[in-house]
Amino acid sequence: MRRWPILLLLSSFSIAQAPQTARQALIEMIKSPTPAQVDRHLPAVMLNELAKLPPDAQRIRQQQTMLLAMGLAMMNVQTFDSGPVFLVIQSPKDATKIELTVERDELTGDTDAMQFGIRTYKQGKPQDLPVPLRILATMRMEGDTWRLVRVGGSVMLALDDPKFAEELVKQVQEELRKQKALQPANGTPVNRPPDTRVIGSLKTLFAAETTYAKTYPNTGFTCQLADLGGSMSGKGADEHAAQLIDPALAAGRKNGYKFEIAVCNAAPSSIFQIVATPLEKNIGWPAYCTDQSGVIRSIAEANASYCIEAGSPVREH
Repeated sequence: MRRWPILLLLSSFSIAQAPQTARQALIEMIKSPTPAQVDRHLPAVMLNELAKLPPDAQRIRQQQTMLLAMGLAMMNVQTFDSGPVFLVIQSPKDATKIELTVERDELTGDTDAMQFGIRTYKQGKPQDLPVPLRILATMRMEGDTWRLVRVGGSVMLALDDPKFAEELVKQVQEELRKQKALQPANGTPVNRPPDTRVIGSLKTLFAAETTYAKTYPNTGFTCQLADLGGSMSGKGADEHAAQLIDPALAAGRKNGYKFEIAVCNAAPSSIFQIVATPLEKNIGWPAYCTDQSGVIRSIAEANASYCIEAGSPVREH
């Protein structure tokens, strides 16, 4: 009878020391709270190239990884080490659910090729996707760690499916409707009301640049948006991570616009120009800009490089 506790202890130790599977490694990448855990499952070739990035680019990459992790943390995401379902995302707000199902998991030597299908539900009822989507991922063992070496997707276009043909025509008609709404008969862009979100971001950047220049007079205005952002290491603010703006703005992507410092002179810099241009081109959205004066201007997207000189001051309503 005394053998049973010893056997149970050895059994528990064996389970605890079980090696990580390729599927578990992929889950760790998806739900990783730190860039270091993502890098742990990247191949050596990719890590060697990423190491060549300058410090500013490294910080932006870390910020983007953390931003993605924060977004996943805000969603109700469940993952499963085994079984037919790999991942579930649920939204109580609109009673929708997205499932990634395991269609294929082939382990051959040190390589594991996985294929996932996508199912969507609303109010508990399955919903038809206009186009069947699949996600493909290949993990390979390097040393004693599974690493992601291939990732992509596949689309099966069922051209003989009446539902697909109907949906395709609807999408084309909707796109034409949007283009007509943005482009009147005379060919001039529609006058859009000022985008308050973009204007608010430019105001935030102006205030951050002003604060930064006062805090670090030897540098003056910074020429890198990343310098206005936060630190990924948890340390206090410094001239390379002033912690004055949120990660999205520090990465230069927010509310459908790309933000960049277009003009900046040598340290200590006394001038700067920040330009915001639409991420989606040629849809009639204007470009915006500001400089050390704090005046926010707008101009047609095609003339974004002349925004400061020729742009019209924005009048907020």
